[in-house]
Amino acid sequence: QVLVDPGARPPPAMVAELHGIPAWPQGLRQDGPLVETELARFEASDEEPVPSRSESELVKPKVREIVIRHVPRTVQTACDPGIATLEAKMGLDVGSDPDPIWDWGHTGLHLFPSAEQMAGFLLSPTGRELLDGKRVLELGCGVGLLGPVAAVAGAKQVVLTDFDPLVLDLCTHNQEINRGMLTGVRGRPGFDAPRASVKRLDWREVPRRRPTPRRSAPDGLGAAPQTCTAAEEEAAKLLHGVDIILATDVVYDEGLSRSLLDVLLAAADINPDLLVLLGVQYREDDPSRSRSSTVELWLDSLATTEASAGGAEEDCAPSRSRSPRARENVAPA
Repeated sequence: QVLVDPGARPPPAMVAELHGIPAWPQGLRQDGPLVETELARFEASDEEPVPSRSESELVKPKVREIVIRHVPRTVQTACDPGIATLEAKMGLDVGSDPDPIWDWGHTGLHLFPSAEQMAGFLLSPTGRELLDGKRVLELGCGVGLLGPVAAVAGAKQVVLTDFDPLVLDLCTHNQEINRGMLTGVRGRPGFDAPRASVKRLDWREVPRRRPTPRRSAPDGLGAAPQTCTAAEEEAAKLLHGVDIILATDVVYDEGLSRSLLDVLLAAADINPDLLVLLGVQYREDDPSRSRSSTVELWLDSLATTEASAGGAEEDCAPSRSRSPRARENVAPA
């Protein structure tokens, strides 16, 4: 289901404040490069203005300020010395990790326009109606803007997921600094909106179908039922009991996009009434190809059969990462 609300706009943002401050987890207090971050501030009202008893004026709802720390997109997270120092402090060695996901650097540390646009939609009357009392899961949450936004919009439960440990740490930080803002939401004294929980989720670990317990079939009773790994079972648990899935700016890599499709199909298997709200940014990723946009390719896959979309083995397309490290590994055409 595609919802288009022409009136949806990003919540008004104040001028970002640039900080050359220590990194968010405990701070890099020792000598060394710092991680450049910004604070973006957004305004979110509890609800739409309503007429007063006299009907002559509007009763203005309380306006709350959401503060999100993020790394500006001018910072190349794949080669930034401050990020490298932070990786070392957190025990990461992405330089020697063969996982191609690191070719993109730590893109989730950035705040993207699609997340701001989704925030505006969720705070619109249509968005509030959709989220009211619902259990919400975000895929690829990044810095976590939609956590406090979904809470203010009326969600019953909010779970934010991502893969990158640095991103999860920054997202947790952002939920903490907005904790006090969620007190007395929606005009109810003593009512606190749910604080979003932050969980690790690797889309590649989500089984396409609902997992069955790991067990062997008794002798003589035929083949064993489909099994899955412990990691797959843990990933699948996050999809249970979800009413709405949010995702923004997650369609940019063909390999990850296939995994995203598998996650959405698995979630729909588990939750038949699931609603998915996806915010994408169209980019001309590879002008030399006839269908250059990764978004277009992914949308095409939605229109094909389930087998061809999620289950066929395909050669991995060359990386289109904009990170310097990834570009060094791509031979010129």
